[in-house]
Amino acid sequence: MLLIGDALHGCPPSLQQGVSLALDDVLVLAQLIDSQLPVPQTLASFKQQRLAKISWIIDESNKAVKLAQIGKTALGRLIRNTIVRLTGPKNVNGWVKLLQDKL
Repeated sequence: MLLIGDALHGCPPSLQQGVSLALDDVLVLAQLIDSQLPVPQTLASFKQQRLAKISWIIDESNKAVKLAQIGKTALGRLIRNTIVRLTGPKNVNGWVKLLQDKL
């Protein structure tokens, strides 16, 4: 049994990445299965190929949540809003990076 998508990569939905992760997982896994490697090697390759991108997505999702939590106070909202004005919305920046596949 192999878990994919949110079942494997549970994290905040800050980048709305759930279906994307599942589809990426399926594509990578299908290519590995098609290569007819032994199952242990297939699973190890799957983990190796997905780890960097998934780690980045989890980290970025957590950063977006932390940024949102800053806004609980008036000073926090000022800081958060300034950060967003200077750098852009975390979710949009994440989408751009994912679409450009620069991970």
